[in-house]
Amino acid sequence: MSDRDLARAIGRAIGEAGPDDPVRLAFLRVLGRSASAPIEIWPGLKESFESDPSSEADRVSLLTAAGAFRNASAIGVLLRYASPERSAAERETAFASLRRLSGRWDLGQDYQAWEAWAERMASLDEASFLRELLHWKALNADEARRQRNAVTTRLVDTHRQLWLRQPPEGQSAFLASLLGDPLAEIRDLGISLVRQQLASARTLEPVVGEAALNLLKAQRASVRAEGASLVNQLAPDGGGGPVAEALAAETDPAAARALLGAAARWPSEDLLPPVLRWIRHGGRPASAAVETAWAMHRADVLPSGQARAQLLEALRGRPEEELNGAACRLMVAIGDESDHAKVVALLRSEQAGLRLSAAEALVDLPGAIDALVDATTEDPDLFDAAARAVRRHRASPEGFTTLLRARSRSAEDRRAALLRVSSGFGMSDLVEASGLEGVEPLLAEAMLAGLVTPPGDEAGTNSRARATGLARLAWVRIELQDFEGAIAAIEAIPGERRESIEGLGDLKAIAYLCLGRLDEAREAGGSAAAWLDAMEMIVDRPFAPSALELLASLFGEDLSEPEQERYAALRARISPVNGEGPVEIETGRGSGSSESGSG
Repeated sequence: MSDRDLARAIGRAIGEAGPDDPVRLAFLRVLGRSASAPIEIWPGLKESFESDPSSEADRVSLLTAAGAFRNASAIGVLLRYASPERSAAERETAFASLRRLSGRWDLGQDYQAWEAWAERMASLDEASFLRELLHWKALNADEARRQRNAVTTRLVDTHRQLWLRQPPEGQSAFLASLLGDPLAEIRDLGISLVRQQLASARTLEPVVGEAALNLLKAQRASVRAEGASLVNQLAPDGGGGPVAEALAAETDPAAARALLGAAARWPSEDLLPPVLRWIRHGGRPASAAVETAWAMHRADVLPSGQARAQLLEALRGRPEEELNGAACRLMVAIGDESDHAKVVALLRSEQAGLRLSAAEALVDLPGAIDALVDATTEDPDLFDAAARAVRRHRASPEGFTTLLRARSRSAEDRRAALLRVSSGFGMSDLVEASGLEGVEPLLAEAMLAGLVTPPGDEAGTNSRARATGLARLAWVRIELQDFEGAIAAIEAIPGERRESIEGLGDLKAIAYLCLGRLDEAREAGGSAAAWLDAMEMIVDRPFAPSALELLASLFGEDLSEPEQERYAALRARISPVNGEGPVEIETGRGSGSSESGSG
C-alpha cells in the first residue's frame, strides 16, 4: 500500500467512524498536533463536518485537526465555525486552526479580516495559494525564532547571574543541574562554566562528573562529544564502565574520538573491539583509537595472541600520514622486525612530526641507535632521541663515539648529551674519550673537570689515567684561556706521576706567562716554542714587553730561524701597543730551539 492509499484509508476511517470510536479519536489527536497532513485525508475529515457532528467536543476535535490541511476547502470550513453564531469554544478553536493553517497570527480573532483574507485566497490558483501560505509561515517562523532567541538569551543571562551568586558549597550542584538541563543553551552554559572551573584548577564535587557521564547518553552526537571531553578532564570515579559502554555503541566519528580520548584513562580489555573498529575507520578517530591501544599496552591489559595480531594488522593497514607516535610505539613494542624496519624508514619521512614520533618510539629499540644517529644528519631535531637511545642502551666509549657523529641544533644540547653519556665512564675511558676527534674544548673541559678533586680510592688518586687526564685538562683550559684553571689542574697532578707527563714544563710556562707571573714562568722552564705560543696570547697585555724581554734573555741566539721570525713579528706587534721596544736579538747561529728547565 502506498502512502497515498494509506492516507485515503485514514480519511475514510475518520469519516465513517462514530464520534466515540477510539481509532477515530486517536487519528484526530495526531492530526491536531501535526504541522501539516496529507491532503488525501481531508475528504474523510470534511465528510465528518458535513454530517453535522452532534457534540461540541467532537466538533472541537475536528476543528483542531482541520488546521493541519493547506487548502481552500479547509479554510472555508474553519471560517464557518469561526462565525459569531457559533459557540465560544468552536470559535476559539477555529481561529486557532486558521492561524496554524495560514501563519497569519496578525489577524487574531477578527472574523471580518479572516473573511476578507479567505476571499482573496479563494481567488488564487494553487501555486499562488501555496506561495502565500509559505510566505506567512516563513514570517511567522522568523518571528518565533527571534522571540525564542530573546527568551533564551534572557534565560541564559539569568542562570549566569545565579551562578555568580552561588556560595562555594553550592557551585558543584548548580553546575550539575546546568549540565542536565534539557535546553541546549543552558547545557552549553554549564559546559562552559565547568571548563572555566577546570582551567582555574578548581576542585569540583563528584556530582559534576556524574552529570558529565549522563551527557554520554544524549541524542545529539555533539553533546556526547562534549560530555566525553568533560569526563576526560573530570575523571569521575567509576567512569570507565559508562565510557566503554558509550564507546561500544557510538557511530559518530567526532563523538567516538572524544570517547576514545576518555577511554584511555580507564584502559581495559573490553575496549579492544571499538578500538579496532575505529582504527580501521581511519581519519582522526583512528589516531585517538591508537592512543587508547597504547594506553592499554602500557597498562598491560592488551590481550595477547590473536588480539594483538588483529591490532598489528590494523596498524599495518593505515597509510603513513595517519600514523602517530602511539602507532610507532606499538609497532616497536609488539611488532616484528618488519614493523621495526617500517618505523626506522619513517625517520626519512617528509613529515617532521612523523620523523620525531618514529625517533621517540625507536629510543626503546637497541638496534636502532645507528639509524637514529644517521638520521640526525638530515634532521637535527632527532638528536635528543638519538642521545637518549645511546645513553639507555650503549653508555660506553663505543656509544660515545657513535653519538659524536650525530648532528644537533645547538652546541649546548650536543655537549650536554655527550657529557651525560660519559658521566658513567671509568677514569681511563673518560680520559680516552675526551681526546677523541670531534670533542670540542668546552666538552673536554666539562668531562675532565672532576679529576681535579681526588677520588676516594688511593689507586684512582695516583693512577696514570688521572695524571694524563689532568694534563689534558690543563691544555684544554689554556686553549679556553682559563689560565688559573690550568694551573689548578697542573697542581692536582700527583707528584710521583709528574715526571711521566710529556711537555709539563711547557704547560706550566704558558699558564704562568699568560698570567704575568714571570718569575714562576722562568722557574717552569719550557721550550722556546711554548714561550712564543704564550706570547701570541698576551701580545696586548701590559706585561708583554717584559715577558718578551725575558724570552730573549732565556733563549737568546738559541732560537731557530723560524722562531726568530716569530720573535721579530711579536716584537713589531708589541712595540706599537706598549710604547717601548723589547730586546732585539742578534741573529747568527740559528741552532734550533732549546729547553731551559724541565719543570
